[in-house]
Amino acid sequence: MGSVDRLREDRELSCRVLADLITHAPSTYPNLRLLLRDFQTKAEGLPAGAVSPFIPSILSRLLSKEDSRFVDLLTRGRPRLGGETRNRPKFDVAVISVINEELLASKIVFGVPLDKDEDYNIGGYRYWRTLLTRKGGKTLDIVLTMAGERNVQCAIACERLFTNFNLGCCFLVGIAGGHKKYVKLGDVIAS
Repeated sequence: MGSVDRLREDRELSCRVLADLITHAPSTYPNLRLLLRDFQTKAEGLPAGAVSPFIPSILSRLLSKEDSRFVDLLTRGRPRLGGETRNRPKFDVAVISVINEELLASKIVFGVPLDKDEDYNIGGYRYWRTLLTRKGGKTLDIVLTMAGERNVQCAIACERLFTNFNLGCCFLVGIAGGHKKYVKLGDVIAS
């Protein structure tokens, strides 16, 4: 008997279908918990950006109307379903800063006028687009943003960045603290 080709499941597509089933299932549907478990199993191992567009609709379905309004407030400006990379703006490099002084420095370094309005505003997070010309005339398409000082703020900002844009690479830049014996002002630290 010859070799058998095994079909591989598209887990992102499965999550999309399950999210749609969960969202539109009647309130009396007896297997809702099984659908949720199946969604969780399929979502494990997928990048956060692939799963996060489905979460608001699932939460809205499972929570009370008051809680659902809170979910809408948190996710305002974000795509509900999809997140296909071909429809998202593409950038070669994303530069994230944590505090306003770092954002201003990044804008100066990359030639973004300090008084320029953001090119994108998604759920209150602002993004500035710029081009950097390299030797030989090739350009890098760059997006700048500020994440905020707290871990949760930074995580949300990064999730929105990765969900809404197709990125080549991403750097967190800014001021870092360290022991004066080992780190001097102006040192570049990579970890």
